[in-house]
Amino acid sequence: MKSAGLLRGAYHFFHTSQDAASQANFFMSVVNSNGGFLPGDLPPVLDFEQASLDQAMSVAAVQSAITTWLQTVAAKIGVTPMIYTNLSMGAEYLSGSFGSYPLWIASYNSSPPAPPSGWTNWQFWQYSQSGTMAGVSGNVDLDYFNGSQQQLLAFVQSPVTASQPASASGTSVQTYTVKSGDTLSEIAAQYGVTVSALAAANGIQNADLIYPGQVLQIPQSS
Repeated sequence: MKSAGLLRGAYHFFHTSQDAASQANFFMSVVNSNGGFLPGDLPPVLDFEQASLDQAMSVAAVQSAITTWLQTVAAKIGVTPMIYTNLSMGAEYLSGSFGSYPLWIASYNSSPPAPPSGWTNWQFWQYSQSGTMAGVSGNVDLDYFNGSQQQLLAFVQSPVTASQPASASGTSVQTYTVKSGDTLSEIAAQYGVTVSALAAANGIQNADLIYPGQVLQIPQSS
C-alpha cells in the first residue's frame, strides 16, 4: 500500500475474554514482523465491537481492559491509538472515558452521527459496509475523514503523540489536546510561546490546519 501511494494502517479486533496486555503484545509483534509503523501511517486502531458475546463483564472491567491495551500499545510506539467502535457499543461501554483518543465510528446512516459521550467529534466515520470499488471483489467499507485532504495528510504526518512522552534528556514533554474551536495562536498564548515555535515543534506547515483530538507538544518558552 505504501509503495502504491496509499495511506495504510493496522487494527486489532479486541476480545474482552482474552488478556488485554497479551493482545496488545501480539498485535505489535505482527505489525513489527511486517516492518512496523512508519511515518505517514495511520495510528494503530483498537477495534471494539464485541463484549457481551465473549463473556459477561461489567462496564468497568471492559473499560479497564481496553485502557490496558491502549496504554500498552502507546508505550511501545509513542503514538496514541484510535478507537473504532459503533454507536451502541460506544454508548454502552465507552461513554465519558476515552475522549482523549481519536474516534473512528461506524454508523450506517446518511447523516453524520453524534459521537458517544466524552468525544466532541469523530475523526473517521464508516458510513457503509456494502460499498464497491474498482479492483476489489465483494463489499467494501466506506469512510469519511472529518476534514480536508490536507488535514488528513497532516494527521498521518504528525500522528497523535502519547501524552507526556519523554524527551531526549529524559524530562517530561508538556502536551495539549486540541479541542473544537481552538486556534494555534490561542494555544500558543496560553502557554507563553510563539505560534512559529509551536508549529515547528509539531511539524505544522499551515497554522490554520489543526484538528480536534490532535495532541501538540508544547515547546519550552524562552
